[in-house]
Parts: sequence; C-alpha cells; structure tokens
Amino acid sequence: MQFEVVSPEEISPEMVVAWRKICHDNTRYVSPYFTPDFVSIAGQVRSDIKIVVARNEAGVIVGILPVQMSGMGLRLARPVGAPFSDYNGPILEAGYEHIAGEMLSYVKGAAYSFSGMPVVTDSADALNADADLAIDISKLDPELLKFGLSIRGKARAFIADLSVGYDAYLESRRSEYPKHFKKSRRLWRQAEKEVGKLELVFHDPSEEALDQLIEWKREQFQRTGLHDVLSPDWTRQMLHKCFQSQTPHLAGVLTTLRCDGKLMAAEFGLRTDNLLHGWISAYNPEYHTYSPGMLLQTRLLEAACHEGIQTADLGVGAEHYKKYYASRYMPVCNGVLLGNSLGGAVRGIGGEVWNNLEEASLGPISEIAVKLRRRLDVILATEQTMTSRKDGIMRALRNS
Repeated sequence: MQFEVVSPEEISPEMVVAWRKICHDNTRYVSPYFTPDFVSIAGQVRSDIKIVVARNEAGVIVGILPVQMSGMGLRLARPVGAPFSDYNGPILEAGYEHIAGEMLSYVKGAAYSFSGMPVVTDSADALNADADLAIDISKLDPELLKFGLSIRGKARAFIADLSVGYDAYLESRRSEYPKHFKKSRRLWRQAEKEVGKLELVFHDPSEEALDQLIEWKREQFQRTGLHDVLSPDWTRQMLHKCFQSQTPHLAGVLTTLRCDGKLMAAEFGLRTDNLLHGWISAYNPEYHTYSPGMLLQTRLLEAACHEGIQTADLGVGAEHYKKYYASRYMPVCNGVLLGNSLGGAVRGIGGEVWNNLEEASLGPISEIAVKLRRRLDVILATEQTMTSRKDGIMRALRNS
C-alpha cells in the first residue's frame, strides 16, 4: 500500500473522481458529509484538516481518511467539521477496510474518535420503528468489523422515504400517527387566523435568515446550558460557505417559514443529488404556542419532494418529534479507531476504562461519565485555543 497526506487545497481532480466513486459504490457513504466538497469547505475555515489517501499496488486510490487533528500534542483525530459532521468515518473501497488503522498512523494519529458511522443493513429488526438498539452490530453489518473499530455506542437516524411520492408518504405517516398530523393542520389554521398568513420557502436565498437561525440556535444553547458550538468564528463561517455552495454534489438548502413576512422558523440542511440531510433548525420563541417546528417540518418535506428529493435524512436524536416523519431508520455507531502505535494502544486502554465506567451500574456516576465524555468531546472539537477549551470544560463541570 502507498499512503500520502494532503491538505484540502491539495485535493486533485484525480482524487475527487476516485473519492466520488468509492462513495457512489457503497451506500455507507451517501451522506453529504462524506463528499470531498464538504471536506474542502471545512478546510477553508480550519487549518488543522488533513486527508490521508491510500493507493493499492496498482496505484489506484482505494481509501480516503479526512481528519481534523487536535493540537496541543494530543494526536487525537476527529471527523472533519466535528462536531457538525453528523456522519463520519474512514472512506474505503470494499476489500480494503483493514487499512483504516494504518492510514490513521500515517497521519500520526493515536486515535480517531468517530461519532456517526452508518451501519449498512437490510435487517427489518434494525430498520423498523421498534428497532432494538441492543442488536449486535456485527450481526447487522459484518463488513463494519473489518475496519478494526472499537464501537462504544449505537443510535438510529430517522429517514423519510419520499421516493414513493409525497401523497403516499404522507398517507403512511398519517395512518400511523393520525393525532399528530391532525394537530399540525389545526395549528396551521389557528396561526393563520390569529397572527397572519404563513408561507414556506424551500431553498430560501436569504443569508439574513440564516444568521437569524444561527442566533436562535445560540440562544437555545444558552437556555439549555449546552456548549455553544456556534460561538467560534469557524463554525459560522462553515455554515455560510455551505449555504453558498450550490452544486449537484453539495448544496446548502435553507427552508424558512414566515408569518406575514416575519421569520417564524427555519431549517438549514445539506443536499447531495436527491438526498437532503436536515442539519440545524430553530424557531422564533414568540410563536412557540403554534409549534412552528412542527409546522415547518411537515411542509418542508412536501416541498422537498416536489424539488426532487427522494430521501430526507432527519438525523439522530430528538425522537420525540422525528418519529412522526420517519418511514424507516438507519442504525449508526460511534467509537474509536486506534492507530497502529503505542500511543493508540495507550489511548485504547484509557478509553476502555472510561467506557467500563459509563456502562457500569453505578447510577449517577455512570450518567455523569457519559455526559462529561460527550461534552468534553464537543468542546475539544469546537474550541481551538487552550483558554476557550478551559472555559468550556469549567462550564461543563458546573452544569454536570
């Protein structure tokens, strides 16, 4: 095998073609986050992004590992754009999964912490609404084991299948959750009666609306005590550059709901081909009694379908409302890929100790361990200076 490390600006046309082919040939990599376009945009706002390129004996590119390297001597690699990259992991041609650890070592990474590796499976037990997340990943996706990953958690993403047409999709959701969709229609009529005419715009070109969405999201972080991942300049710059990208491979899509011209709710997502991934959403607190997020989501999917979207990925989490719109589910896993080095072994042992603490039946102690790990990972991925990391960690400790 031959390896090389390039920066985002050094990605060649040859690499792009090979990269796209690997993603096209494997449904694991259909998300916008796996595209060279997303990595290139992230590379414009962060200077710590590197891409490991692997070639076989014939010189053919068979692997891509984009990483965001932590500074300060930590040698810890994270997904590019973390913590915003909902799906991530090594991008490898079938049959070359085993080189993932070697690729990480080549970029001098002791460990790569991934947060959303898609699990490829046709198992009905994993895809339906009653999916048991305790199902062994190795049984669902044996190919995943070849990557040499240490899997430490599982979740499921909510997928709306719009390929059947919006009417058929909506009927399937209404038949399962009639009360929810009846409530949505009632709130729409009530809002129009009490506050003004509602208008949804799919692919709204207003950058001011994006700024307002970001501001609402930051206010939400403050209210909930979560780390403000939109505080660093690079995160907001990345969102704006994604918004400005309008190619078939990566397009930012802002959907807005307005009431008599006043912004009521908004969602920003990423589109690649006929797939739309919902990314960031928020609403105007003034209209909270009308559940603007609910009103936006239902009409957004209708508009997306009419614009040629066949799959709407609602992402992981927030099951309390996403379940109403999901036709199926996609399992995802998180964990660590260790480099083939002493540093990787040491980090592996440390990770196992912490993981055992999380999984132990120690009540509040285990719960605090889980919460702290997640918050620390977000802080270290987002903040780039020692001072901002220290401040973030102190806030996390106070709020835990």
